[in-house]
Formats: sequence, structure tokens, C-alpha cells
Amino acid sequence: MHDAMTMNPDHRILAIVNNQPSAELIKSIRSMSRTIVRKRSYATEVDFHTTDVQASLRDLGNISIVLDFRDIGEADRKYDEEYFRAVAEMEEEIMDEAREMFAQERYWEAHTVLEDLWKISAGPKKKLLQGVIIMAASLTHHQMGEKDVSERMYRKAL
Repeated sequence: MHDAMTMNPDHRILAIVNNQPSAELIKSIRSMSRTIVRKRSYATEVDFHTTDVQASLRDLGNISIVLDFRDIGEADRKYDEEYFRAVAEMEEEIMDEAREMFAQERYWEAHTVLEDLWKISAGPKKKLLQGVIIMAASLTHHQMGEKDVSERMYRKAL
């Protein structure tokens, strides 16, 4: 499976590394190309783009323990009527997945999972989903150390 991901022109990878890396480690991780670091209470997310997944994970493994990773790129996703019909049919599963992600402090992922459901919703449900998505974005900015942005979004979510 990982060989197929090796030489794609641009993969977006979400790697989970060991708990609370040092400031020096975070600086080293951020030196990787197009990288975002989000700190959870029990682990750290490293969100980056790469053309060579295996080499990038090996480099990341040299400076931290990689607990998990997945390709989160959306290049192959087709946003057509069939896709959104499937989203509507899976509403309960999507909400369960988002709740699980919130419980695991995976706020950025929860935000992205809920967006498609928000796109097809209307009325009060759409407003509620929008507030939850903005709250997830607020918590994501908090994980990135962007306190001012986080506080503004928090107020907007309410």
C-alpha cells in the first residue's frame, strides 16, 4: 500500500508523533516543506505535503516517534451529486465519527469531516453544523499556538 503512495506528485500526509515534542523538535519538524504542527494533549499532529511519503516519514522518524500516519489528500475525490447523496445517507456515521474525533482532540479532521455534511444541510441544522465547524477550527488554531485567532473564532462560533 505504501509503495503506491511513494511518488505521487503531491501527497498531503497527517502523521501522529509522540506526545509533546520539545520546542527544538517542533522547529525541526516545521522546517519540513509546507508543514503544520498541531499539539494534542497526548500526541502531536504533523500535517505536511510531500512527493515521497516513505522518505518523509523516515526523516520524521529520525526526529520523533511516528505513531500513525495517513494520506489525507483530496485530489481523487469527486464532489458530484452522487458523492453528496452518499454523504446524506451517512449523516449518522459522519456525526459519530466527528464526535470521536473531538474526543481524541482531532479537531482539524472533525472540521473537514463535517464540512461536506454542512454543504448539503439547510436551516437550523446548517447553522448548528457551522458553529461546530467554526469551534473545531478555533480549537485547531489553539493547537497550533495561534491564541488570538482561536479566541476570535471561538467568539464567532458562539
